[in-house]
Amino acid sequence: MSEMLSQQGTTGETLRGGDVQVHKVLLHSSQHTAPFDLIELWKNISIYEDIETNYIRGEITITDSQNILINAPVINNEKLEIEFKTPSHPNMYKFSGMITEVTSQVDVRQGMMMYVIRFISPEFIRNQKTKFSKSFANLPVSAMVERIYNNYIKDVSGKKLNIFATTDPVSRVVPMMSPFKAINWLSKWAISSSYKDSPSYIFFENQHGYYFGPIDSLIDSDTHSQPAAIYSKDVVIAQEGASKDINTGFYNINEHSAHTPDVLHGISEGLFSSQVMSHDIVLRSIGTKSFNYFESYD
Repeated sequence: MSEMLSQQGTTGETLRGGDVQVHKVLLHSSQHTAPFDLIELWKNISIYEDIETNYIRGEITITDSQNILINAPVINNEKLEIEFKTPSHPNMYKFSGMITEVTSQVDVRQGMMMYVIRFISPEFIRNQKTKFSKSFANLPVSAMVERIYNNYIKDVSGKKLNIFATTDPVSRVVPMMSPFKAINWLSKWAISSSYKDSPSYIFFENQHGYYFGPIDSLIDSDTHSQPAAIYSKDVVIAQEGASKDINTGFYNINEHSAHTPDVLHGISEGLFSSQVMSHDIVLRSIGTKSFNYFESYD
């Protein structure tokens, strides 16, 4: 998932998908007791959650007339604290990252510079600095992963590990590896009792913490537990009076029903843009409707 943030308009305007309310953008430097407030300086923020990556990463575009790069100074490993929320969504998204790079420095005009600051989860920094070797005897893979996370990663920021218990205990020897690499390596033997047909476990970070479990569980929620379509059918027999065991491979559909996503809910969550185009196949007409995040609908 990628959260692309941009400066939003005033309350009451029709917003675009991705428009949010940013409440805090702070830069913490070891050279100063008070953080630098960037709430008036940012122009674009991108935060990326990826099931194929073990950590959250992002970047923020700054227009700077205060020479923060020198005054802070920004020399990497500074802390960046961001808080934002989608209109109509009750929960705040909070993220604290470590600055890894400053790129794309451009002089906008005399005394003002624009640049991009890239940041990453602090757990990844710890992971890169840690190597260990350990043997596990007669334990479920989930228990091994939980011990690795608690011993080497959890104390960085106390993020919760959402883990699905695995089946039969096994014995494994982790050679000299980083914690994230070891967890990825152990996931090859992870099998869930609830999702035995799942291809494998995945390990990644999202806004709720870290996740270690089958990929199937990510889409098995109340809104996705029903199939997209349900139908009943009759076999088309080869000829009148022939046995029903003999058929042509064709079917008669007796009835069907389709499950469609709640688009309005997705709009209010910031998943879609705020304009919906509809096609009426009966009246043969096309219409558009713009929705406001701040309103509610039946």
